[in-house]
Amino acid sequence: MTAQQTTPHLPSAPYSSAAGPASGAADTVQVFLASTALEVVFLAAGIDAGCYDSAVAPAVIRTTAQPRPAARARERILLLSDNAAVLEQATPLHSALGLSSLMARFDRVLTLNESITPHHPNTWAPAEADLPMLQRLLRSHWELGTSDVELIVESPQVNPAIALARIFSESLIRVSADGLMSYGPTRSRLPLGMQQRMTTLHYAPLAPDLQPRLLHETGIVPVPVPLEAVSDVIAEVRENAADMIDAAAARLTGERTGIILGQYCAALGLITESEESELHCQMAEAVLSAGCKTVAFKPHPAAPTASTAALAAHVTAHGGRFVVIDTPVIAEALITAIGPAIVVSAFSTSLMLVAQLYGCQTAAVGSRLLLQRLRPYENSNRIPLTIIDQFAHRGHADIDPQAHGDESMNLQDLVDAVSYCMQPRLLPAFRQRTSDLLARLDDDTRGLYFTRGTLSALDLPGRLPRRSHPRTTARRAGRLGSDYLLYRARRAIRRSRTRRAAERQKRRQR
Repeated sequence: MTAQQTTPHLPSAPYSSAAGPASGAADTVQVFLASTALEVVFLAAGIDAGCYDSAVAPAVIRTTAQPRPAARARERILLLSDNAAVLEQATPLHSALGLSSLMARFDRVLTLNESITPHHPNTWAPAEADLPMLQRLLRSHWELGTSDVELIVESPQVNPAIALARIFSESLIRVSADGLMSYGPTRSRLPLGMQQRMTTLHYAPLAPDLQPRLLHETGIVPVPVPLEAVSDVIAEVRENAADMIDAAAARLTGERTGIILGQYCAALGLITESEESELHCQMAEAVLSAGCKTVAFKPHPAAPTASTAALAAHVTAHGGRFVVIDTPVIAEALITAIGPAIVVSAFSTSLMLVAQLYGCQTAAVGSRLLLQRLRPYENSNRIPLTIIDQFAHRGHADIDPQAHGDESMNLQDLVDAVSYCMQPRLLPAFRQRTSDLLARLDDDTRGLYFTRGTLSALDLPGRLPRRSHPRTTARRAGRLGSDYLLYRARRAIRRSRTRRAAERQKRRQR
């Protein structure tokens, strides 16, 4: 016997008319999925700014893209998801300092890991036949009743967001993106049923005048979350965890200090561990060259435990003092307390955030290396790297949020071109502007942001030269009736065979 399927429907209360606010209390529960402390900060800022008190209908039934007031949801639930590769070595999200008052903005706080154990959130992919059963179980376990559910997720193209969207198959979906990946394309094509339920993309306007392209193909409406609201929430975190943050800052008083923000690039497979260690040493040199006496290292909260002995030895050898800040609080709150002379990282979103909010001197180190090493080309980190590299003028230069590296190149055009090359099937309308930009770029700039293999596959300017096979040349020569061309084609075939035989011989000798 097959499980009875729930008939999909769209919640009617927030979208009861084409214009004007909905009347009455909406019987809707908003479920906010968060996997990082910064995402909790961003969600709280969105709530404070009233971003979730307005609504936009999905593109398939939309009459206007302008967000309009909607009845407040009956209940708001914060669903925490710890997605670290090694959960035992990472700080649980509910244990992060300074988030208690932020979580109080929600009616309830649940933990996804507890609900789906022993599954890991990143690999949780329930079978299609189990979806109706799982919806009934989660509605019962989370006490949702028969209310409409609206999902607010971080990364809709990966689990656990996909799993939740499949389980609550009738729910509308908003996306909350706190990082630079929101300016890039969707990592992969979403199921049609998910695309048709996308409503709003709440993003952080970290790059002035740059439009996000995440889920552009679904007709989602981008809505920026004011950075002033984000700054206020970070200040609240700073106040909530004042004792621990002040204790960490006290270790750094009296000397000019620079902070390195770790990103665990080796754990992501972007570079090797030895290369990451060397990259950290280069970051330390950037801090010391800025006149700092103390180098503070803040590991990424989701990073596996790694040795910092090589970095400490490098700093000491250059006459500096090395300190590891392992306080489980967001880096932005620490930065407001420490007041560093410079903040250094590879392509962390925090570089743009602290430069925008606090005017901190920032530097990006290693963006060119990572751009070259990033595989495959459609890796989602390519857009943050491209943006950071442009704002940092490629190298150790300071990040200025109001200007980017190549003044002759429009940053939006570059981001759109890279996005198209990453996902050409999702953004076919960007092909012409991509071709126009590539035709204008010099070889060095084009080689930094685009690979010739990708350009060749898409038949765009900068592609590899076309090579005709000798047999094709021979056939064409025969049709032309030219004995001389036929002779040259046959000679080319013989040379090609000889060259391939020599290459095979060399491979055998290796």
